[in-house]
Amino acid sequence: MAFRVLISFVISFLALYGLLRPAQAEDTIVLSTHMIKDSYNFNTTKVIMAEAFRRVGIKMTLRPTPGNRALHEAETGITDGDVHRIYRILEIKKLKNLIRVPETQQTISTYAWSKTITKLDNGWDSLKDLHVGVYLGSALLNQLANKYAKRVSSVGTTEKMFRMLNAGRFDLAISAPSGAVHLKSPKYASSGIRRLEPSLRSFPVYTYLHKKHANLVPLVAGALHMMKLDGTYERLLNSVN
Repeated sequence: MAFRVLISFVISFLALYGLLRPAQAEDTIVLSTHMIKDSYNFNTTKVIMAEAFRRVGIKMTLRPTPGNRALHEAETGITDGDVHRIYRILEIKKLKNLIRVPETQQTISTYAWSKTITKLDNGWDSLKDLHVGVYLGSALLNQLANKYAKRVSSVGTTEKMFRMLNAGRFDLAISAPSGAVHLKSPKYASSGIRRLEPSLRSFPVYTYLHKKHANLVPLVAGALHMMKLDGTYERLLNSVN
């Protein structure tokens, strides 16, 4: 409740003093991302956060790089932050230089995908006898897979992960639907790879800014919150196919 009151105050302050202004060409911020360019999650994150930054006078661009490199560039200040990470990423990766924008950006669901297994009756506990593939860039999924699965293969790209799954290198892969976009390729048409329902986990994701932009954190949080209140957030989500 206190945070909501703070956000309302920030929004009112910005409106009063004209700080929620149109983006200026010279005000640009570059955020790292481990997401695949033009995947669903990439595109939804891009349109949502581009609008949030626009409302505080910043033009946002995304820099897609492999998972750990994206986080390293954000942490060391090569880029201005990371656009799409889980709540506990600072703790898991022991990061000192990133600040979470305290407004949920999206909620993401992850699923198991397999050629040979048709259901997981006990969720994560069902992995105890299985060899599991997981994307190297996903800190939380790596942590959970290593906790529950018999064996884990961390793979550098989701494209390679699904190629290995198709070749029978492990029993199942864990990924959000956006990471499984490769399955739309004709080469997977007869693969037999299916998504297992229900999802293994749903979790909120956030944008993180390098501490050199600490002043922007409450402004971006306020803009994102206002987007949810005025209907812009839902409209942008629905605009992405």
